[in-house]
Amino acid sequence: MIRYLRDNVKLATGLFFNAGIMLGVGFVWPVFWWLVFPGIALFILAIAKAESVRAAFWGGWLVGTVKLMFSISWFFTTYPIRWIDLALGWFELPVIGFYWASASLVIGFSFALLALLCKLACQHIPKWWLFVVLALWVPAEILGAGLFSVLGYGTGGSLNLLFTYGMAGYHLAENSLLLQFARLGGAYALSFLAVLIGVILYFLLQQKNLAQGGQWAAIIMAVLVGSGFLAGETSNLNQGIPVAIVDTKFGGADFLSFSHEEREKIRREVMLVASETALAKETKYVVMNENSRFTDPRLGPQRSFAQWREFAPETQAIVVDTGNVVTGLREWALRASVYDPSTNTGWVADKQFLVPQGEYMPYFYLTLLHLLGLGEAADAIAAKLIYRPGPYVSQANFPKHIPGILFCFEEAHPLAVRRLVNERQLPFIANPVSHAWFNNPQSLWVQRDAMLKIQAVWNQVPIVTAGNMVTGAVYTPQGEKIIPEVVATGDLFVVRKITL
Repeated sequence: MIRYLRDNVKLATGLFFNAGIMLGVGFVWPVFWWLVFPGIALFILAIAKAESVRAAFWGGWLVGTVKLMFSISWFFTTYPIRWIDLALGWFELPVIGFYWASASLVIGFSFALLALLCKLACQHIPKWWLFVVLALWVPAEILGAGLFSVLGYGTGGSLNLLFTYGMAGYHLAENSLLLQFARLGGAYALSFLAVLIGVILYFLLQQKNLAQGGQWAAIIMAVLVGSGFLAGETSNLNQGIPVAIVDTKFGGADFLSFSHEEREKIRREVMLVASETALAKETKYVVMNENSRFTDPRLGPQRSFAQWREFAPETQAIVVDTGNVVTGLREWALRASVYDPSTNTGWVADKQFLVPQGEYMPYFYLTLLHLLGLGEAADAIAAKLIYRPGPYVSQANFPKHIPGILFCFEEAHPLAVRRLVNERQLPFIANPVSHAWFNNPQSLWVQRDAMLKIQAVWNQVPIVTAGNMVTGAVYTPQGEKIIPEVVATGDLFVVRKITL
């Protein structure tokens, strides 16, 4: 009896563990995106084979945790931490590892609840329980995002549904044909589609005639994998809007080896040359990277615009600039300023969704560090991570020729662009970003690309990114990522140009 139970526990654990791997591995190596479908089918099988509701609960938690460990493995690319002096030395890596593991466990808990409810349905309504899987999968992913916001709650954070890393639907962005289903509901629609296909595979493999069911399952997988090699819809950028993008390289060991004053001097000199270069390219819009700080947003919208006008009195180009602004006692906001010569106005918006552990310190980790005897280090970190949501919340009053502003990190919220396009008519979305915290975060870039492709397709609006330590790109309403042509280069900057 004991051997029977031990063998069955090992089998069930193995099924759940392998399902978690299959659901997550494509986030690190996107060539395996298609494993999401058999991964979902295996997860359903594991629930059906679980000895009890309790076993399904723990197995579901294992699946969710393993999946997220793949999805947010890019946390480790922050090591070594150079952008802020933590004075933790060798202890940095364990701190990052704990954040990675705790975030994975918390978000993964949503799949424990999913598995529990599905097991109950399997026991009590066996003819309909697969419909329960279909109905609860996407809500479980949304719950996971909410649980992460609880973990990351702090003075600069709020309870939200933003952090959707690990959603099954993001895998489907690797297939240009399946990506088009994002028009029905963005990442949520693609996750539902992924689960529907997984349920169909499971159903086919449970038929009495296993050979026939297996053949149909193999055909479906062959079609899905094969269609990933087909060319997608050709992008049709026909607005005739020339846009210049300024990418910079303010980061890395060499740049950060300079003192703060030296770095700011270099930044100022580089941005002067980069701005002049971009404006000389006969463009209607210029989108600069996050924290470009060409002008001083502390002056206020109109005085900042006047500062810009002094630099470029003749230009008619609309410029997107971002920078820090003091909003209170030891509090900063990240502000985007859009300078519009046609109305002689500076339009401003502040970042509302901030990065826990990067722009503010969550209460949970602050308390934990104190309990571990690292209170002095925790307070020092909290004193430096002082970003807060700024007072300029809405972009609804911007004129229709001003692009919407999607701040860095906000692309992880599936409704972020939807809210902007519902507010007003937009020529495009400007997405200034900076990845100076990271060291070649390939997994992060894979998932960011998926998120932006899906949002561009769902909302049928181009998204233009300008990056610091990451290459600027355009994500088209057809789901294509385009790297614009380089039209100028200089020390620590690149200017790209594209006509939308």
